[in-house]
Amino acid sequence: MATLAEAKKRHADHYLTQLGQLEEQDVIHERAEALERFDRDWTQIAAAHAWVADQVADDQRSFLFFQRARTFLELRRSIEERLHWLDAAERLVRSLGNLGLQAEFHTFRGNLAYEAGNLASAGDW
Repeated sequence: MATLAEAKKRHADHYLTQLGQLEEQDVIHERAEALERFDRDWTQIAAAHAWVADQVADDQRSFLFFQRARTFLELRRSIEERLHWLDAAERLVRSLGNLGLQAEFHTFRGNLAYEAGNLASAGDW
């Protein structure tokens, strides 16, 4: 019998795979269906991400969750939720020292500040 940690890891991996499939659907112009699946599975996706990002601090998986879900997060989730996902993914970006990727994440953060109406903070990023 699997331990709770093993079951949670399988759950996270399943929804990481699901997000990859949704991302592919979105790319091939099946956005409506992909968004419907994202909305339907949101509770499970969020639970899988929370385990990866907050409970075990798996930076690589957190980054993959953000990368695969980014379009859907922008279309469907609040600024606060998107910022939480960005923060979790950014841990890996900082540890890699990849300046191009860091710049891209600064742009994401600036865009979120702008969307929130915080123009002074948006300019800082």
